[in-house]
Amino acid sequence: LVLAAYERWQALSPEEKERYKQRARAAGERGRRVIEQRRRGGGG
Repeated sequence: LVLAAYERWQALSPEEKERYKQRARAAGERGRRVIEQRRRGGGG
């Protein structure tokens, strides 16, 4: 599975890689924000 993903990554053009990295970074920040909100206001 990892090898297939790696091969697919190698096949991407540089601008597609940049777009993918930006999307991944945005998704990570969104997830982190949700976790922080839960930690603050979730009372868990």
